[in-house]
Amino acid sequence: MRRSVRNNAETPSSRPRQAPPRSAGPARTRPQLARSLPRSAFPALSAGERVYLEEWLRTVWLRGIDSVEDLAGRPWPCTVAETVIGVFRQDEGQAGWLVVGQEGQWAVATCSSGEVSEPVASLSDALSLVCPIDAASELEV
Repeated sequence: MRRSVRNNAETPSSRPRQAPPRSAGPARTRPQLARSLPRSAFPALSAGERVYLEEWLRTVWLRGIDSVEDLAGRPWPCTVAETVIGVFRQDEGQAGWLVVGQEGQWAVATCSSGEVSEPVASLSDALSLVCPIDAASELEV
């Protein structure tokens, strides 16, 4: 039998809580993504574009794309497009790409090189320039 010695100043309620031990079950290759885009984010996107963006993010997560952020409302030195989506890699504090939408056209700026793509006709086309989705898991808008 194991004896426990407790300091008199330490009570059960003052001790830090410990997380329960992890089960020895099979390891998950991908955590559950319960998060979704905040309702107030990306107001210029259509409902279909929002759904596509959420599904694209879930699909490319294993390839190192961690999150997207609505950057259109940030203070810019000049007028910006209707939609500016920052695309972030895992463990990086700055966006790797900016996906910019204006009047039905989209372009992708690569932040590390400053390169900007030619305009494309849809958000899905723009996101495929950042990280294409396999044909087997192609998403519908």
